[in-house]
This record gives sequence, structure tokens and C-alpha cells, in this order.
Amino acid sequence: MQEALDLGFLDVHGKKTDSTSVRMTHEALQAIDALAAMDDIKRSEWIRDAAIEKLLKFKKQHEYLSRAFGSATNTVNTSSTNKESPVARTTELEHSHNTYE
Repeated sequence: MQEALDLGFLDVHGKKTDSTSVRMTHEALQAIDALAAMDDIKRSEWIRDAAIEKLLKFKKQHEYLSRAFGSATNTVNTSSTNKESPVARTTELEHSHNTYE
């Protein structure tokens, strides 16, 4: 949880600094209660910890992807690789062959 503290996901005491509410099915809450009881913590702590775990996972994934791809902005579908569109060529050909009587 030190990483979560360092990133500001928890306050110094490991408690929430702002609250939120979520709606879940009764079955989901029962499952969470059972899992929380295994760790001898409250439902709210279990949900908070699960959310922080997910945030840390995405943070690491973001850092990995940033290292892997850097600030690359070109993709296959950008205009830098598709200088002429097939539609533009077709339109140009149609206009160049028109004859006026």
C-alpha cells in the first residue's frame, strides 16, 4: 500500500478522504462480505482496496505502454501515411472527363 500512498490514492492513515456510494446486487455484496471477512476487514475497506489495486495495475500498464511506444503519434490510419484518399482520386477523374455540350 506504500505505492498507493505515494501516488495519493490513500491518505496518510490509509483511510478515505472522500466518500462515494455504489449500487451492487445483493449477491455481489454477499460475496464481498465473505471475502472481507476472510481478511477481517469491513466491506468498504475491501472495496477501497480492490479499487486501489485496479488503479495501481492501470498506472503500471500506462507506464509500460509509455515506455514501449513513447510519444509516437503516427498510426496506420493517419493522414501522413494516406496522402491521397481513393475517394479524392475517383472524384478528380470524374471531373476531368466531363464534357460540356
